[in-house]
Amino acid sequence: MGELLLNKPAEIQYLSPTFLLEELNLHTEKIIGLTGFNKLEYEVAKAYVIQHIQFIDINDISAKNWGLAYEMIGEIDEKDIPFVALAMDTNALLWTGDKKLIKGLHNKEFNRVLITDTLYSKYFGQQ
Repeated sequence: MGELLLNKPAEIQYLSPTFLLEELNLHTEKIIGLTGFNKLEYEVAKAYVIQHIQFIDINDISAKNWGLAYEMIGEIDEKDIPFVALAMDTNALLWTGDKKLIKGLHNKEFNRVLITDTLYSKYFGQQ
């Protein structure tokens, strides 16, 4: 996933609810542990990545799609609702590696999901 964020293919437009910024701050230590970055390296990488994301205020996501997203995945993980609702609002693909979320969305016939492995293979070859 990191390579897709740090070496963004030109034809991809990343969209995210502003909620992602809160999540990054909440999970900073975990991300540092997973990446092996020190605090400064993490902050530099985060600054680079977020400049390539168009952030959408959650208040700008339609109530209809917010409700539909809640119905689909509220019982799976409420923190993913803004991401699913935004994908619905913008008719975009939802990029995730969360197998539980993918399965739950598939069961609800939401098939506009792009898994990390597929995206990585398309742009960087086999993992």
